[in-house]
Amino acid sequence: MNYGSLFYVLMLVLLAVLTVGTWLILRRCSEKTQRIAVLVLMLLNVAQHLFKPLIYPMYWGQGFTHIMTAYNMCATLILLSPVAMLCKSRLLKNFVFFVGTVAAVAAVAVPVWYIGKDVSDLGWDYVRFYLCHALLLLTSLMPLVLGMHAPAFREWWHIGTGFLLALCVILVNDFVMMTLGMYPGADIRTFYQSMLKINPCGLMGPPQALPWVEKLVRLLSPPVFMGENPTGLYVPILWYAIPLFVGISIGAVILFRVLDKKNLRSAPTENNEQ
Repeated sequence: MNYGSLFYVLMLVLLAVLTVGTWLILRRCSEKTQRIAVLVLMLLNVAQHLFKPLIYPMYWGQGFTHIMTAYNMCATLILLSPVAMLCKSRLLKNFVFFVGTVAAVAAVAVPVWYIGKDVSDLGWDYVRFYLCHALLLLTSLMPLVLGMHAPAFREWWHIGTGFLLALCVILVNDFVMMTLGMYPGADIRTFYQSMLKINPCGLMGPPQALPWVEKLVRLLSPPVFMGENPTGLYVPILWYAIPLFVGISIGAVILFRVLDKKNLRSAPTENNEQ
């Protein structure tokens, strides 16, 4: 599959049709029905994530491994989505719904794992990828467009903060998986080197394929976080935490300013959302 190919365009069109169709159906339903429908979609996505060995042929017989945990950002968002829907934390809601929408669109628009590969060779993994990201998009976007959750301008900092906390969750998750021997090919005795090879979300340092990232990050990150320390290693997460938070927050300020028509109102209470 390549950018602009039939399968690439078809998946984007199908995702757009599915999203608009879901909105058209749910917008005529009661708020209770809308919430139940979105929650069911969230639980279906969690189920297909947790029970991969029972659903997808390429995972049959593998048992429980890291791929069923919060090992990357989209996996973390999938697992957190029903929690965000049911809990009263506005930080979690803002993070999951907004970042989930962006992450799902970005993954489908830039499917780097599949570019240059034959779709017929990908088989069920191609189906799994688009299924989980389609569900992630629907369950993240619907609460926003249907009015189940409305951000307040003063909550702009939730997005950057939530993103950094999610990175910490991923790092801890992968550490635990390696400790338990559930991360194939990784050794807890060389945790840093093992994680550097995997480098989910760029936790351990700038991706080798994107050298310009390091140049941009160095403008704001302290040298001690960038390997200019006694160890000579990048400090996990902290190496890009400052520019990442600043960049995400700038976008969040603009977005929340547009969405919050009352601008500087106080954050609405959970009772008002219900």
